[in-house]
Amino acid sequence: MIRVLIVDDEHQLVEAFKKKLAKEGFQVFTALNGREAISIMKDNELDIGLFDIKLPDMDGVELLGKLREMQPTSEVVMLTGYASVDTAIRSMKLGAYDYLTKPCKLSELHNVILKAYEKKQLKEKTIVLAEQLQRVELTRQFYRREQRGQRGQEVCFHGEYFRCTRSGPRRDRHRERACGKGYSWAIEAFREPFCGH
Repeated sequence: MIRVLIVDDEHQLVEAFKKKLAKEGFQVFTALNGREAISIMKDNELDIGLFDIKLPDMDGVELLGKLREMQPTSEVVMLTGYASVDTAIRSMKLGAYDYLTKPCKLSELHNVILKAYEKKQLKEKTIVLAEQLQRVELTRQFYRREQRGQRGQEVCFHGEYFRCTRSGPRRDRHRERACGKGYSWAIEAFREPFCGH
């Protein structure tokens, strides 16, 4: 189910969009201003943001930046009147997927959201693939060290520390506790030896 946040101060427009998208099977959140939208962003994972350029309490482009900070893989489609097209184009340079001029057809809205969602999925698959490649490279690094007889060397795997042993890489939780870290999945550094701790 695609999760969409609609932010616009025109209540009737928001309700019309919500009714249409919900009928199509989307999960729809709505807000009439930026403050309400940020609260929803904090509590819910979103796929697509549909933001009006002009909101009562903040610029829609500013809200775009907030969503990017909180949920980097989400995509945003901007809504604008004809007088704000230049601002909409500027928002695309800042990361918005596309913009629609109001009033827009509901079928057009539906199609652009689906395309934006496809882009989000592609972005997420790219991130997963990059993480898998990093894990493969880390394993190669471990066994290259083993082949060179460099047992005892330490490696940091994004906050998780490992030591090369005769049987292969072994988690070094004592080192993690000493450094106060505990992240996972992406290579942070390959230190030989450790430095800065």
